[in-house]
Amino acid sequence: MSSLLIRQKRFVSLVLCTLILTVSAWLTPYFQWDLSLALFIQSLDLPVVKNVSYFLHELGQPILATLGLIILTGVFLLINLRAPAVLVAATVIPNALNQGIKSIIARPRPDESIVQVLVESGSNSFPSGHLVHFTVLLGTLVYLIMRSNASRHTKIFATVSAVAAICAISFARVYLGAHWASDVVGGVLWGVMYLSIMLFLYTKWRKSRS
Repeated sequence: MSSLLIRQKRFVSLVLCTLILTVSAWLTPYFQWDLSLALFIQSLDLPVVKNVSYFLHELGQPILATLGLIILTGVFLLINLRAPAVLVAATVIPNALNQGIKSIIARPRPDESIVQVLVESGSNSFPSGHLVHFTVLLGTLVYLIMRSNASRHTKIFATVSAVAAICAISFARVYLGAHWASDVVGGVLWGVMYLSIMLFLYTKWRKSRS
């Protein structure tokens, strides 16, 4: 079986999983396992957990997230990496699209009568905007590092760090009562799908320029 066919099958599987969870979230305010997991995570009432969770919450707020993209894009432009700069700047597109999906699904945020809600958020719950943003952004950076001349150890470190960051942000969103776990999973799935499309188009664009 060709590598292209394998990639196509993986992408189709990703799309199906994403759509199934998205429709389920549209039909259900939360799942029983969402509640069980949220109560367990929030039982870990440790100062360091709370402080890190608040920090990760602020890091993904629209103003800081946009500022981070501007800085990263500027850095790539300064070191004359224009194509990567375009790719990083383009990660703002999934953030905008995610707001439309949230409006369509219109899933309510966790209610303080059910779980602790430590941060207030104005938008709907599914999929998690923090996870869409960081999945796309960190995935993009890992892709660029993997395509560079960096050492094998650097590439491994970048990949492990990105996965660890996604896991930490996912935990924080549930801990703070900002999202259900299914919102977080949905954010990662939508993020990976956006990332796959972006990297496909980026590769085609680079080849056309060559």
